[in-house]
Amino acid sequence: MAKTLTSIRILIASPSDLNEERKIIIEMIKELNLTFPQQMEVFLEPITWETHAFPNAGEDPQEVINKQIAIDYDILIIMFWTKVGTPTNRSDSGTLEEFENAYKRWENDNNSVKLMVYFKIAPISPENIDPIQLEKVQKFKESLSEKGILYYKFTNIEELSQFIRVHLSRQVQEIKENTNSKKSDKEKQYIKQTNALPTIDDEDEGFLDLIEKTVDSSLRASEVLEKITSSLKQLNDDTQENTKNLESIGHDEINNLNAYKRASNRQADNMSDFVIRVQSEIPILDDALSSLLDSTGRTMMLFKDFGENENTLKQMKDALITIIE
Repeated sequence: MAKTLTSIRILIASPSDLNEERKIIIEMIKELNLTFPQQMEVFLEPITWETHAFPNAGEDPQEVINKQIAIDYDILIIMFWTKVGTPTNRSDSGTLEEFENAYKRWENDNNSVKLMVYFKIAPISPENIDPIQLEKVQKFKESLSEKGILYYKFTNIEELSQFIRVHLSRQVQEIKENTNSKKSDKEKQYIKQTNALPTIDDEDEGFLDLIEKTVDSSLRASEVLEKITSSLKQLNDDTQENTKNLESIGHDEINNLNAYKRASNRQADNMSDFVIRVQSEIPILDDALSSLLDSTGRTMMLFKDFGENENTLKQMKDALITIIE
């Protein structure tokens, strides 16, 4: 049975020194769209000026972009590193102007837009640093604390990808919850029931459909468990290596202390990486297991429709073999 998907629009903004990171986020969103429509009944639409704006004239380039990109997006992902970007007639940069527009929306309605702010903290060659731009980045960062906005820092693309996967999952869940909370009590009760046990149209979803759904859910759950097991193995390997390093530390008191600090930091980083990887898989596993239990239960309920006739039982067995193969 066809599902109605909720479209969630995500504006991705940054100065030009983070072009590669913007591309990575777009690829991450495409990856999430492989599972989110089935898991959460949502589709994520990435928005950037490169893909959604076209050549035209205006007060300045950012004003042209503002007119062409609707401000009704649901999530703003914005990043900074060494600069804020080119000034506009209304702000210190086009990227900052996009943040300011989103923040005004949020002030008027906290549920109208989600703000996800990131700062890259990787080192950069001194000759590529503009002190004035860097000062503006620092000033903007300080202003976020005054506004009560939590931001995250990342050092490389891998770390950013981990953050985006986890944070987007949570933001989408919150958007869905906020949308549901606006519905009537009757609709809320219906949503609660369908979330706990997905409804099935008997005319559209029969025995074969349920068997296929059961197999698909089982495979999805197995894939997630394999990823979690792999992450756990990696954590175990890293911990063992760290333990060996600790055992090889010498007896010099000062060097000994520094070595222990480094080892402790490495282990903390390993644990943090493991938590981030597993957190992103938990919603997928939960959805797969819920779907598996639901389809299995409904399949069992249909057994009685086949009766105890030998011929119908053979048909059921053949159908199961066909689906599994």
